[in-house]
Amino acid sequence: MGDVLEQTQREKEGVLTRLRRIEGQVRGIQRMIAEDKDCEEIVTQLMAARGALEKTSLLIVSRQMERCLLDPMRPASRERLQRMVEYMLRFSPSDAGSTTAEDLGAALPAGELPC
Repeated sequence: MGDVLEQTQREKEGVLTRLRRIEGQVRGIQRMIAEDKDCEEIVTQLMAARGALEKTSLLIVSRQMERCLLDPMRPASRERLQRMVEYMLRFSPSDAGSTTAEDLGAALPAGELPC
């Protein structure tokens, strides 16, 4: 059990480190705007920060999915899997994020984390 808690703590610290890095990127973007930097440079940094947020979101959601799927107390079902796939797609970049519950044949209430 200690290994699981240790792993969870490492994951948490990893996510917090990513978020701090993103926070620094956003501060840098604010500074660039205040200093009237080139628009292309600003947009490039905005895209980088957005990408980092998307990666962090996917990391968090994928870890949750992993925990759900490997939980022996909760047997896998088609419905649960569909809900989890939809939730994952919500956080995926661009086109995939437009997939709906109807596309997958399942419904997921807003804000509810599957599992």
